[in-house]
Amino acid sequence: MTVTALCTPHGGAVIPDYYRAILEMQVAWPQHQFIQIEVDMMIVGKARNVLVNTTLPLNAEVLFWVDNDTLIPPNAGILIDQALELGVVSGVYYNRRSPYTPQVYIKATEPEVKNMYWPDVELPDTGMVRRDAVGAGCLAMRADLFTKLQDAWVPRRTAAAEAIRKFDPGIAEIVELLSPWFEFLDRKGEDLYICERLRDIGQDVWVNCDIQCKHLSLIAIEQAHFKFLVDSGMLKKALVGVGGER
Repeated sequence: MTVTALCTPHGGAVIPDYYRAILEMQVAWPQHQFIQIEVDMMIVGKARNVLVNTTLPLNAEVLFWVDNDTLIPPNAGILIDQALELGVVSGVYYNRRSPYTPQVYIKATEPEVKNMYWPDVELPDTGMVRRDAVGAGCLAMRADLFTKLQDAWVPRRTAAAEAIRKFDPGIAEIVELLSPWFEFLDRKGEDLYICERLRDIGQDVWVNCDIQCKHLSLIAIEQAHFKFLVDSGMLKKALVGVGGER
């Protein structure tokens, strides 16, 4: 039986529909043992790091990130099995504001927007695809990857701090504090940050397009809102630099 940690960062408000969706998924996947872990902290990057540090000693095999404003479908449990095989697999959820683009990203190739990301407005409706980055609202990750990320990042972080220290000791101190897992930076959310760290160690980020989630706003945003704008020809390409709106 696979031990899966359901990791939920939140700012103190979790609605009953969230827990209902989680329980329906658990009932549909009885072959897994679930541990529910939540952190009430407004700084989401820090909250995710606390969840990692809390979870790893419990010997969970998969960390399943489900944000408190994301309603996963019952079949989302397949992401756990796929994460065990592939390492990192995300479901699909959508921006809460128009144009409701998927929280699935392709790295921009245009020189003027280097290191930024485009939402994948041509994401297929079904099947498995590899993409450059995803939001962390419905994301299953094999636990051993967090150790690999740390092992790869710590010497790189130390070398960068040492190189900077002679020019600016203050910035060097900041660099030494950067996490190997999640950081919410000026132009990049903690979800894009960890996807970049995963690419550093050669880990692909997969998306299961069959796992369609709802993203809670004043209404629950789902695929139909995005598809309406696409079918109506009203969708414009929107550059993303902060990991997508939450």
